[in-house]
Amino acid sequence: MKILYCQPSYYKKAVYIPYVYFKAKQLLKDIPDIEWLDPLPYIKGDETFDLVYADVVLLTCYVWNIERNVQIARKAKEINPNCIVVAGGPQIPLNEDPFELYPEFDYVCTTEIENVFPLAFLNNFKVPGMRSRTFNIKWTGYSTLNELESPWTEYREELNSIANRLRECDIGPMILWETNRGCPYKCTFCDWGSATNSKIRRFNHETLLKELDVFSEIKSHMVYIADANFGIFKNELEYIQKICDLKEKTGYPTQAFFSSAKNNKVVVNQSYALLHKAGLLQTAHIAFQHTDDEVLQAIDRSNIKNEKLIDEMKEAYHLGVPLVGMLIIGNPGDTLPKFQKSYYDLFELGFHDDIKTQDFMILPNAPASDKAYVDKWKIKTIERWHIDHPYLDRSVSAIPKAKYICSTSTFDENDYLEIQVFNAFILAAHIFGATKFISIYLRYAHNVSYKDFYGALWDNKDIQRILTPIRKGLKKYIEGTKTVKLIDGVAIDLKCFEVLLENHDEILNICEEIAEVYESGIILNDLLSFQKNILIKWGEQQDLELYYNIDEFFNKAMTLPPGETLENFDFQLKHQYFPATDKYYRNVHLNEVVPKPKNKMKWRKVFKKSNMRFRNTYKASIIFHESDSN
Repeated sequence: MKILYCQPSYYKKAVYIPYVYFKAKQLLKDIPDIEWLDPLPYIKGDETFDLVYADVVLLTCYVWNIERNVQIARKAKEINPNCIVVAGGPQIPLNEDPFELYPEFDYVCTTEIENVFPLAFLNNFKVPGMRSRTFNIKWTGYSTLNELESPWTEYREELNSIANRLRECDIGPMILWETNRGCPYKCTFCDWGSATNSKIRRFNHETLLKELDVFSEIKSHMVYIADANFGIFKNELEYIQKICDLKEKTGYPTQAFFSSAKNNKVVVNQSYALLHKAGLLQTAHIAFQHTDDEVLQAIDRSNIKNEKLIDEMKEAYHLGVPLVGMLIIGNPGDTLPKFQKSYYDLFELGFHDDIKTQDFMILPNAPASDKAYVDKWKIKTIERWHIDHPYLDRSVSAIPKAKYICSTSTFDENDYLEIQVFNAFILAAHIFGATKFISIYLRYAHNVSYKDFYGALWDNKDIQRILTPIRKGLKKYIEGTKTVKLIDGVAIDLKCFEVLLENHDEILNICEEIAEVYESGIILNDLLSFQKNILIKWGEQQDLELYYNIDEFFNKAMTLPPGETLENFDFQLKHQYFPATDKYYRNVHLNEVVPKPKNKMKWRKVFKKSNMRFRNTYKASIIFHESDSN
């Protein structure tokens, strides 16, 4: 019996080596006459995969590969009409008939693989945890993970062989690694292995430590810890310490990442600090999702306190770990003013360098897909391409699709459009930096709230005119005339930043009108000049001449601990100019002038690498000239 396992990836440069392939092989090793074919963790290009004859095809289905898996199942049956296709994974709906959606499948696994293999192969798949067109035998309970043997260590030689073959194709091998399963929370947007709102079960501690040796041995580019709440147990810090020790000893893994425990932050912050110091982690993600209490209650996240997240921020700050704030667009209960306030709240906490948003995706087994929840909130969805990753292979025909909330009882599709436009605008204006420094100056020097400043910009008719191409592009996306959330092949937020820069002088004039109520004279001119010249633009980078010590102001403002404010800053004129000393050649973040790229595509690459993410990558040369004042 020839068995083919498939977990295709759409990411060009990195692939998770599938745990399920090795686990299935381990569980079926005592069944005679099984021949395992090479697994398909990655398929290049459009329709180029070459399948061979297989008696059984095993598919692990996620939102990003379900269409490709359907193609594989279809082609496998063309080669062998008697081929048995068994599918599992979180994209298989448990509360619908999966065979109506995917007639190419013969059986689906509705539980963890450890519960059904090898018994399924010994009983024509008619066992608890398996479903066909004629039977649906449910599995109750969960496997005892502490007693399981590790497939990673048992098949380390084959694992190393697959990793080497991936590297030969210029693909980075990555590991999706579990130390436990289950999650005590039930956030409506989440389906963590269909094990949310359940007791956490743990793998054997010593077994896990041995697995880390294997991941370093195969030179894994990343170990993604796939626990829903990593750091909830104290001894999990040992795994982080070992990953760091292995990185120092062998150079691998080169990256590590985890989804942190929601209300227990001691181990989480210590883990962030170790990984960041070892060069394994660039940023820590703080999953606010929203800041409004009613919205958080609507998505069943009210038991995860934002106060705890703020405590995490403060400790991570003192440990030197850069932070990324996370928000969701399309939460039931949301409105445009509430969504705007979430951004303003995060600005007040000190998120000026990186905030990321995701559209509310309806996963088939998440609580948000439940009919009662959908009816309660009058949820409407749109089905669009799911291509939110820079390494996604967009050349394939089976582009992954997903359902996104576009309307609820608290916002309609027009409101949703405005929320999306505002999201692009505020990311371009503040996070990417088109107006960030003016807003920060007014906030700390004159107590002008971010709501007042950005509210005035948003309400300005000329700003709305400038945003017209962004609004038109997003409208086409929401209406369905475009199926991908891009404009001219560029991400919406980056395209919006380009639009703001093309109109930057006009926008700065509008900002000046707002600022003139509070500031005037040389210092206002310095502020506007600073804001204009600090950005890497499509054009030659200019040296910046300032009279006040405004660079010191921003260096302090941009490095405040979370939630703290800058008060009574002593602005001073610089009276002397000494070009031969460092004293008067002051740097704003980096002392580097960026030359004009040859074309806009190259500019985008420079911008993405330099401007978009971290506070220490804004580039300009600051020269202080002798003031006319005495």
